[in-house]
Amino acid sequence: MNSLSLKLKIILLFWAVLTLALILPSSYFINILKQEVRRDVIFNVQKETDLVQWILLNQGVRKENPELDKLIKEIGRRIKDRITYITEDGVVIADSQVSEKRLKKLDNHATRSEIIQARSEGEGVSIRFSPTLKKELVYYARRMDDDGLPEGYLRISRPYSAIAAVLSRIKTNIWSVTIFSLFVSGILVYFLIYNLTRRFDAMVKVTQAIGQGDLAKRLYSSPGKEFEPLVQAINEMAENIEKNVETISRQKVELEAILNGMDAGIVALDKQGRVLKFNRAFEQIFSYTPSYLGKKLLEISINPKLQEACNKALKSNMDIKNLELSVGSNYYSVNIVVTKKSKDLGAIVVFHDISKLKKVENMRKDFVANASHELRTPLTSIKGYTETLLENEELLKEKGSELLKVILKNTEQMIFLLEDILKLSRIESGKTKFRIEEVDVGKIAQKAWENSQHLVGDKKIIFRGLVKSGCPYVLADEEALLLVFQNLIQNSIKFVPKENGEIKIVCKDKNNDKVWIGVEDNGPGIPQEDQGRVFERFYQVKKYRDRGVKGTGLGLSICRNIIRNLNGQIWVQSPVPNKENGCIIWFSLPKAN
Repeated sequence: MNSLSLKLKIILLFWAVLTLALILPSSYFINILKQEVRRDVIFNVQKETDLVQWILLNQGVRKENPELDKLIKEIGRRIKDRITYITEDGVVIADSQVSEKRLKKLDNHATRSEIIQARSEGEGVSIRFSPTLKKELVYYARRMDDDGLPEGYLRISRPYSAIAAVLSRIKTNIWSVTIFSLFVSGILVYFLIYNLTRRFDAMVKVTQAIGQGDLAKRLYSSPGKEFEPLVQAINEMAENIEKNVETISRQKVELEAILNGMDAGIVALDKQGRVLKFNRAFEQIFSYTPSYLGKKLLEISINPKLQEACNKALKSNMDIKNLELSVGSNYYSVNIVVTKKSKDLGAIVVFHDISKLKKVENMRKDFVANASHELRTPLTSIKGYTETLLENEELLKEKGSELLKVILKNTEQMIFLLEDILKLSRIESGKTKFRIEEVDVGKIAQKAWENSQHLVGDKKIIFRGLVKSGCPYVLADEEALLLVFQNLIQNSIKFVPKENGEIKIVCKDKNNDKVWIGVEDNGPGIPQEDQGRVFERFYQVKKYRDRGVKGTGLGLSICRNIIRNLNGQIWVQSPVPNKENGCIIWFSLPKAN
């Protein structure tokens, strides 16, 4: 549409308006005319039906009257319309325009639309082509079930072709006038627009020159009085553009400063420390603030430390670097760069997101603290027992073997902890390479149970594996999946009751590309408030840790990292559905084809 000329657009618009102005009333008139003609025809046929019904009653027509056909033919000759009497079964017993011989050969009329309508509503109307009379007719049928007349339907039909022809001629004439009006109006509008647009040539040339940078050009005449405001506006525009060029050049330095820092949140402050400009990243950092322009950073960030630093930088004309600031749950390193060459711009404040670095730092601190705590206990025990044995030779002879077993147990605990730390470190660093292949889940689960037998001790535990189940094969690393099952099964062994303990491997085929596998036990379960943290490193449920349940706190964290590297997910469900306790550690893996 944009490629069309103004003249053609105006002509097309005018044609569209004129077309609507002509077509809508014409269509409405034709439609109303059709409805009125149809209503009038039906009304006249109804009156004729009343008359025929009255005549039949006054002529003594009753059921099984052999004179019915003759009487209807006589009435039909006088009213010039076709009269038909149809029984309830659809058989024509009288017709004003069909001979007695042909009468019995007529089709059954029970399925005629007007008869069907009359059967349910008492009267029916339809307009259609009659194969008997070879022309279009209006059919009106009335149910006859009282006054002693034969049970059935009295139908009168009247030719509709002549009326339709008149309507067609009226419609053709209306559309002919419409098309002719559009053609004549198009010619008149074309010459009118052509004459008008010729006068715009001078204005177009001057405007093009201004647009191409010749700001000295001005308009001194207009195509008419009505266009004088436009001429004045174009001249004023040229003058304003000329003035704004200098302003735009001055602001270029300011805009470049903002654009150069688009990777971080950037805000430009004036000499008083109020916001002049900002980028989208800054909006995202302080998205809870409805507006920014003209405000100080204290009003936006609600952080006195940031405002004090800005005030100090603007007052001392010195930059401030690496100011740490927290906004919600995120951390930012803020640099305040003072702009010395601008008259309006005071400083540029840049917000670098260091949330990930902070998170890594906190993880490192937690790791060191937890690892130190887990190592301190066995080391203290080893040191205490060793010192005791060294200082007491008699005790060494009597209980040396027993104390050395305690030292060995604590040593093994530290070894297990260090091994888990190394496993977790290798997985997280990407040094562990996984070999993806089709793996039998039941076979791996059974092997993991066998490898964990030494931890069962005197507990009576029933293990239910998947050896004979129909669990689909999954895509995984066999050794890594074995480690996952061992960690989960050994974790369950710690918590199931001493008597009647039960550990079960469950499998759900989700009928897509994933298989859900779970290790279920009948232990006390995991409290709701702890379920979101059990996969964190060194995290142990407090009430179980206080009861002396031993563990490194790294098993579930190792499982989570392995499953993630195998393109799956892991989660907790506790208590077990339809039970008061118990726990299922679920994980999903890709289904093998």
